Order: sequence, then structure tokens, then C-alpha cells
Amino acid sequence: MLNWMKKTAVAIAVAVASTSIMAAPAGAIMGGRAQSTDSLALLFFGNAQCSGTVIAPDWVVTAKHCIHQGDSAIIIKKQTHYPAEAILHPKDDIALVRLDRPTDVPPAQLSGSNLHPGERGTVVGWGGGEFTGALMADAVVQRRVHNLPAPLNNVTVIESQIERGRIEFGDSGGPLFDGDGRLAGVQSAAAGPGTVAFHVPVTEHMDWICRHSGLQRTKISDQPSVNVDSKAHPTYVPQPRFPVIGSSVIESLLNYNFDLRYFQMPTSS
Repeated sequence: MLNWMKKTAVAIAVAVASTSIMAAPAGAIMGGRAQSTDSLALLFFGNAQCSGTVIAPDWVVTAKHCIHQGDSAIIIKKQTHYPAEAILHPKDDIALVRLDRPTDVPPAQLSGSNLHPGERGTVVGWGGGEFTGALMADAVVQRRVHNLPAPLNNVTVIESQIERGRIEFGDSGGPLFDGDGRLAGVQSAAAGPGTVAFHVPVTEHMDWICRHSGLQRTKISDQPSVNVDSKAHPTYVPQPRFPVIGSSVIESLLNYNFDLRYFQMPTSS
């Protein structure tokens, strides 16, 4: 791994000041199906391994909590790139990484539709690393939710149940594609044995993404769903349906016994 990495102090830029928050590490999609999505990126920042999505020839979107100082590399279609700049959202768990040079892979299209309960999509991640390849699992949107346990208590995310796989280490920052194959969410956290995932909604960050990346803004066609208070209506966390290939290195990433394990979010300034 180290021979792919480049020692670099990544330039971290933010639009406005913010306070430091925490985010739960999400990880590898275990028991999932092989996926050849060209726009998927494998990211290494310091000790963190994450996933990301190419949205423009020189831009990758990922989770904010994946960005750390230290050795770094970004693998896209077996080609090694290095981060030239990282732009962190001042509040939510989303970040943009500018590549040192453009990639020629087809970028993912940003979804202009909000996610609503009952809609189905696909999560993809590099949790097993480049040796096992990217895996995918099905996601069924449950609700738009806020007031989750820290570190997600001050943000609004999309909650989905994961089928035919589960979230594990390494999937943080990876894509949630909608039914049309467009990027609708960025993987932020997981609950229980990885059967519930929380995604940063792309539509609600469209202006921020396009302003910093230079992408043309995708027109949003509808309104977000009602924002549900998770304390009043707790998340239901199902057990994985067997057989599940492999076993979780952390059985509970985010649960309501508050047995929490987090990455420290980078501080914006």
C-alpha cells in the first residue's frame, strides 16, 4: 500500500468557519455483489481507507470524516492519483477532493431528485480494498431524519435499510445511487451490524457541490421528504439476513446502547 502513497500535506479549504464534529466510521459492504462502477474511487488518507465518487474529471466527492493529514492516494480504475486540495463542508459529513490530474473515467451524474421512503437504490464501496474489488448492496430508503445520537445529532441525513449485504469499514464516503444510477447520497455512518446506513443527501448540498467543483447545477425536481425526529421515532435496526459472507470487525458502529466508535472529524477553520 505504501508504495502507492505520496507523503503530502493536503490543502484543506472551507467556505466558512465551523466547529469540529464527529462522524461514525462506515465500512466494507460485506456479503455484497461485485460492482464495476467506473466512477468509484478508493481513497487513502493517513490511516483512513474510504470510498468516493468521481463527479468530474478532477473532482471526487467523499465523506468529510475520511479526510486526514498524512500519506494519501486515490485509486481510480487501477490508476493512482493524489489529492491536490480537499474542501470540507462547514457542517455536514461531505467533502470534495480535487485530483492532481484529471481522470478519464466517466463521472457519476448528480441526482436532481430527492430520496423518498420506499425508493430503492444501490450502495457501493471499497471496504475490502483494491484486492477484493468493489462490492454493492441494495438500499431501501426509510426516511429523512435528524436528531440522531452524536455525531449525527445536528445534521439531516437519509436513512436506508441495506439488503443483500451490509456496511463495513471502508465504505465511508461511497455512493448511494438512485434507481436511475445517479449519485443521490454519500455514505456517512451505519447502525447495528451494518444493516442501516445514513447518507448525506446530494440534492440538499447541490449548490455547495457545484459552487466549489465548477459543475453545472442539476435542476432539482421535487421537495425533500418530511424531516423525522429520531429521538421521538427511533431507528429500527434489523439483523442481517444470512448467509452473509465474512464477519464484521465491529458489530455495532452506531447503536442505541451508545457503544459508539468514531473517527475524529477534521477541524474546519
